[in-house]
Amino acid sequence: MIILGSYSGLQLNKNKTEGLWLGNLEHAHIGGIKWSLEVKSLGFWFGQDQIKCEQLNWESKLNQCLKLIETWKRRNVTMFGKIVVIKSILLPKFTYLFQSFSFPKHILKKINTICFTFLWDGKSETIKRSLLINQLENGVLIMIDIESFCNTLKIKWVNSLLSKTFANWILISMSIFDSFGSNFLFFYLNIQTT
Repeated sequence: MIILGSYSGLQLNKNKTEGLWLGNLEHAHIGGIKWSLEVKSLGFWFGQDQIKCEQLNWESKLNQCLKLIETWKRRNVTMFGKIVVIKSILLPKFTYLFQSFSFPKHILKKINTICFTFLWDGKSETIKRSLLINQLENGVLIMIDIESFCNTLKIKWVNSLLSKTFANWILISMSIFDSFGSNFLFFYLNIQTT
């Protein structure tokens, strides 16, 4: 029988370990560790209640953005400056979540509302969002399309997957995809246009 940590010397710190309940063993005490219905790991909340975990993951970031906006409201920032703040300070708060989770439509709507309310100082919008997002001829105002930004982060993950490096996450992913067909040919299609 191999004892945990006998080769590596690593030991489980039961004071810092938390288990996630799955199934109907909610009130059992196993292994002398703390058991919860929601657990935070690698910066994300996981658990049985999807709505609660969604709230724990996204609401703190939304609140951070609102606090940052309050700070930036005190400064007399131009519209172009606000777009720069949105692109370089507010959206990076969500990048890790966008890359790792599917984003709920209502969260995307909240982020859009927060950003465009900041952009227009809470007043009614005088330029259509589609015009602000599209690059104008003179490049005057170029607001970011947040949904396209999220989707681009996901597509970038596929590009990393297809790079010929041998990272563990790539090997694991490709072995899963190979179960659907050798080399999962979908990723190797030539989609370049002339």
